[in-house]
Amino acid sequence: MNSAGRSSSIKNAAIFGILFVALIISGCNYETPALLYEPPTMTPALPMTAVNTGRPTTWTAVPSETLSPGPGLAPTTEPSATPPATETPTGTSTITHGPSPTSTRTPTRTLMPTRTWYPTWTRASTFTPTPPQPSLMFEKPGALSKISSPVRMEVLVSPGEDGLITFSLTGEDGRLIRQQVENYANYIGRRLWISPTMEFDISAAAEFARLSVYTRDLSGRLITLHSVDVVLMMVGNDDVNPPAVTQEPFIIRYPEPAQVVNGGTLVLYILVRPVNASPLLVEIIDDSGKVVGSKEFIVPQPTGDLSHTPVVLEIPYSLDLPTGARVTLSQKSDNRIPGIVALSSLAITLEP
Repeated sequence: MNSAGRSSSIKNAAIFGILFVALIISGCNYETPALLYEPPTMTPALPMTAVNTGRPTTWTAVPSETLSPGPGLAPTTEPSATPPATETPTGTSTITHGPSPTSTRTPTRTLMPTRTWYPTWTRASTFTPTPPQPSLMFEKPGALSKISSPVRMEVLVSPGEDGLITFSLTGEDGRLIRQQVENYANYIGRRLWISPTMEFDISAAAEFARLSVYTRDLSGRLITLHSVDVVLMMVGNDDVNPPAVTQEPFIIRYPEPAQVVNGGTLVLYILVRPVNASPLLVEIIDDSGKVVGSKEFIVPQPTGDLSHTPVVLEIPYSLDLPTGARVTLSQKSDNRIPGIVALSSLAITLEP
């Protein structure tokens, strides 16, 4: 074959090939590249439809405005061109599985101790309460003060049941030098400071004496008594010392005021701060003034941090009928001036 014939055969074959390719392309559902890269148009959600492409029937997903499935189709069976937004992991899984900040702080608060870790304060308040001031107390003059007439006093008082407050001055030989009664009936049940004066006469240049203040109930029994030893001078300037007793010496913790006691034995829970070395005298005195029970005890001075010595006493008593009674705790003088130097009391009811 010559070159002209060979060239003609090649052209025919090329034309035939082009026609063959065009025939194949025309039989396909082919979209232009522009259509392939154009984003799909959003249309209302429709059910799946069959599209006839000249090939066996297939299902094609129709774009939807929402991600909710169409009627009658389960969300898990609907095909989608892209993964749904809900399938993308979020940070919520880390918070759910991680430790809670609140739970890690709660044990710290619950482990902090409170006041219940300090029971010793409760026990201390039972045996060593803050001691009160005496119901009767001389602020001036203090122990062994040197004073001339008149005696100028500053006294904390609480009137008796009759509203009276009595002052007495006793000489070293036991004689009553002077007695003075103040009426404070308008202040019964109250405590107040007063500043009375009391004149006296002595024959010696100086004399050892005792200044006392006391109150009584309606039956004439002592309620409270407080005293201070002083030096009386015929002439001269006063030399006043500070008070020596500023706390109630005898505190009755049990029984309580007006409590009914029976069984023939009175049990006392008391706190004592002795004012001298003499024994503590406990007396039970009925409304007629009769002593129906009494006992003496030697009480040691408080030690350590205690302001008072705690004591439990049992006092037998004898009576036939229920009666009102007054329990008195007192100490007598331990020097040459006789008499009671300190007394406290409590009114109760006694039964056989």
